[in-house]
Amino acid sequence: MDKVRRPRELYQQAKAAFDLGEYDRAIALFKEAHSISGAPRLLYNIAQSYRLKQDCATALHFYGRYLRAEPDTPNRDKVQSLIAEMEECVQRQAMVAPTQEVAPIVPTGENAETRTTLPTPTSLPPKDSPRNRRGAGMRVAGLATAALGGLAIGSGLYFHWRASVAASDLQVLYEKGGTWSTDFRAKEHAIGRFNTMSVVMHSAGGMAVLAGLTTYFWGMRKGRSLEDVAIVPRAGGTLIECAWAF
Repeated sequence: MDKVRRPRELYQQAKAAFDLGEYDRAIALFKEAHSISGAPRLLYNIAQSYRLKQDCATALHFYGRYLRAEPDTPNRDKVQSLIAEMEECVQRQAMVAPTQEVAPIVPTGENAETRTTLPTPTSLPPKDSPRNRRGAGMRVAGLATAALGGLAIGSGLYFHWRASVAASDLQVLYEKGGTWSTDFRAKEHAIGRFNTMSVVMHSAGGMAVLAGLTTYFWGMRKGRSLEDVAIVPRAGGTLIECAWAF
């Protein structure tokens, strides 16, 4: 009596799981029922579960077992059509590169369900994107400007030294009791000119260094922008990838 009642109970549980799309549970229950009763129809149910689970190779195996166990089944034409469909599916999956996701098979016929293929993830842009190129250009320009500012500051130091030398020479002439002459006037004018050039070069150089450093760090900020983002759909969630450029 248990060999009749138990397979029937297992079949009812398997059918309920199948209708809910719980194919792994349905397969396990159908197989347990078949191991007790040996009913060929259960092989067809197992094959259907594997087909909707997108396991084409295993579904093909159980469709074949079903036809061998029940060659005169009324739905033989339908099963043979499903076998042809699974053979094509197996070949298609074998041709897919290992790094690519296998496109889900949309079930047809009885108990068919809709399957949604995840879209291809958006590729991250290359590091040589226009925004990153602009950031790199700003960093180069900033460094060049800062370098020119450094040269200007160096020139200012040179003119300051020349003014100090001229002032020392003038002091020596005074200490020796020299009288006012064109030489005195020339050295005084040189001291004023060198001091003026020193102040101008120091000011210009300082501003150039400040502007260059500001441009450089602004270029770094542009290069590190989170503009480059890829949103990758995944089963059960979403993966967000960010590209940072320096």
